[in-house]
Amino acid sequence: DRIGIQTLKKAGFDVTAMGGMFARMQSTFRSSGGARAPQYLQTHPISVTRIAEAKARAAKLIEQPVVQHDLPFLLMRERVRVIKSNDPSLLKQYYVDAIRARGEANAPLNYGFALCSARAGDIQRATELAALLPDVPELKLTRALLTAEIQVNAKNQGAWRKQFDQLMRVYPKHRVVGASYAQALIDLGTKRDAAIALEILRDLVTAFDADPALFEGLGRAYQLSGDAVRAGEAYARATALRGALEDALSQLNTIAQGPSLSYYERARIDAQVAELTPIVLEIKRRDGTANQRNFDAGLSAIR
Repeated sequence: DRIGIQTLKKAGFDVTAMGGMFARMQSTFRSSGGARAPQYLQTHPISVTRIAEAKARAAKLIEQPVVQHDLPFLLMRERVRVIKSNDPSLLKQYYVDAIRARGEANAPLNYGFALCSARAGDIQRATELAALLPDVPELKLTRALLTAEIQVNAKNQGAWRKQFDQLMRVYPKHRVVGASYAQALIDLGTKRDAAIALEILRDLVTAFDADPALFEGLGRAYQLSGDAVRAGEAYARATALRGALEDALSQLNTIAQGPSLSYYERARIDAQVAELTPIVLEIKRRDGTANQRNFDAGLSAIR
């Protein structure tokens, strides 16, 4: 909780919301008799003390000076807002209202709205908004990536390829540049382009081996290039990195049952199964122990 509320503060969120959220969770599950409480609340129960501590921490943090974020951070925060949104119309309205309230010279809002418009296919508006971003050195990469993404959404093959080729020459090992280029190659390119995406993503997953999105992209690239086994392995790794270890193990076991696996493919998959199996068994054992404790506690309460 202490680390979480500090993170909220650094990211510019309302730190008082943590105590309020805890109080709502406590009220919700108390009214239901504690039934069906998520596992998180079984290991991190909401108590009066926890709520009070969250409110006390928030009060102390409010007294501290407000963190002044730099411009690249503010733009990336808008990027996260766009990427994580699953309601395009609501997101569009948010930007229309926010720009009306805060002014058309707000660079983060213009960036977010440009990205939102590009993904919605409104290329003209996206281009106009992108042109409003300040031409300053710290936004050089951000502006170039936005231009490339607009051209990708416009399906302007020559333009996005040229833009990404230039970016890759300047930032050859950059995580976002490489992943974005690979995504465009996979979505809009040919089978030959999938091979280029594979080369980019192999390098990236070596350097950033805890990023599930990179492994998902790698799986798609393998799929398009015709290597179903490698694709399945990449998807399983992405699943494991997202925390669904049992599902990842199931995926690997399904691949292992394939009749046409080569000796090397089978050995590679068996090694991954051997790595995951004891971890999944331990998780099941712990869950079983926790469920037994909950059952015993409930039985004692009834008696």
